[in-house]
Amino acid sequence: MDLRYEIRSADLTRISKKFDKLDQKIKDRIEKAINITALNIQADAQTNTPVVTNRLRSSIHIETAQKQGHIYSDNKGKSFDGKLKLSLPKYAAAVGTNVEYAMSVEHNNRSKGFHFMLNASKMEQPKFNKRIEKILKDVV
Repeated sequence: MDLRYEIRSADLTRISKKFDKLDQKIKDRIEKAINITALNIQADAQTNTPVVTNRLRSSIHIETAQKQGHIYSDNKGKSFDGKLKLSLPKYAAAVGTNVEYAMSVEHNNRSKGFHFMLNASKMEQPKFNKRIEKILKDVV
């Protein structure tokens, strides 16, 4: 089972129908905002992931339409394929893991959950919104 949270922006949804008509510079700025957001979520989630073998932390990665798949290792050198098996459009990114026990660590009942993925995405949401708002203000 994959573990992932999505960040959606009302502004992006609203302009998606007109996206093909946007200037390439604007598209590049939006793509950069998406990538910065994904990198920040990945970094925060990895920082706050509890570590026993390092497998879960190492498995958290970014996938885009252009970059899919992720090979990683635990602290014993065993390699794993972390592909999320998603079909993503060009202007999207996914941060996640396919480690089978990730959900139980995220929602651990004994400790009320670590929520390493949820907290990372919640922290980044307002920053992402501001990045997109700035781009949209520059367009208008």
